[in-house]
Amino acid sequence: MNVPENYSATILGKEKIGNHSTIILKLLPKSKRSNIKWMKIWVDEEEWLMRQVQLQDVSDNLTTYNADALSLNKGLTDSQFTFQTPDSVEVIDLR
Repeated sequence: MNVPENYSATILGKEKIGNHSTIILKLLPKSKRSNIKWMKIWVDEEEWLMRQVQLQDVSDNLTTYNADALSLNKGLTDSQFTFQTPDSVEVIDLR
């Protein structure tokens, strides 16, 4: 999702979520063919992490995602993230 290219953003204000001061952004899709009517994102002012995301789709369903407990840089090694391609699958690298 390329936000600047696909959405117009507006700052709605500030709100406290738990112990975190956040800035609320409202995103409106630029394309009329989008499945999303609008999206709000609560961004932590200090850590610049998303604390909450709320979106309303074209069927008027309202969905809210909360990030209550985030753990960053926990010392996981690259070897813990391996993908084994099954023999029956063709991989197309688009890099």
